[in-house]
Amino acid sequence: MKINYISLGKGSPMLILHGWGSKSERWQKFAEIMAQNGYKVIAPDLPGFGQSQSPETPWTLNNYVDWVEQFIKSFPELSGGFYLVGHSFGGAIASKIAIKYPQQPKKLFLVAAACVRKKTPKKLMLASLSKIAK
Repeated sequence: MKINYISLGKGSPMLILHGWGSKSERWQKFAEIMAQNGYKVIAPDLPGFGQSQSPETPWTLNNYVDWVEQFIKSFPELSGGFYLVGHSFGGAIASKIAIKYPQQPKKLFLVAAACVRKKTPKKLMLASLSKIAK
């Protein structure tokens, strides 16, 4: 899968995960500021967003978590731990990564993270219908 990402600076590694419908480009200015202040910033376009390739089938949150884990392995500078920033949907991914792999993030920064979702009757009905309709 082709993945677009930005990589700026040198120093302490920082991984930025953007929100739903967004892309790494929206974090460019923040990444530049952090790079000027001693951070190596890596911000991918998540699969299906920005200039990255879309998955062949719809993905769940867990698919994105697994993908980020593989993405992390492709950057040696992230292997010793890193600062993890997650915005909106990226915050939900970041939260699950911090739970699943607590040894990896040195610090977790959540920005308007979409971590808590109430299961309302309407949402349960839509989820059931989406499974039937695929």
